[in-house]
Amino acid sequence: MVEAILWDNDGVLVDTEGLFFQSTRETLAKAGIELTFEQFLDISMRQGRSAFQLAAGCGWTAEQIAGLKLERDRL
Repeated sequence: MVEAILWDNDGVLVDTEGLFFQSTRETLAKAGIELTFEQFLDISMRQGRSAFQLAAGCGWTAEQIAGLKLERDRL
């Protein structure tokens, strides 16, 4: 038997963008930051940046943001 892990980073095989947005939105909401889908598209897709930069703009440290990202990943 062959076992493998397939990474679908660009969403071609499975459309995970909506789930990624929702988990990012829920995590940022716990930090008191409201993220709209339009903001997510603009920051992540058009600018190629992380939506977690919104937390940095609110004074969150790099360590705190790393914790938020870990929580997002768990979701």
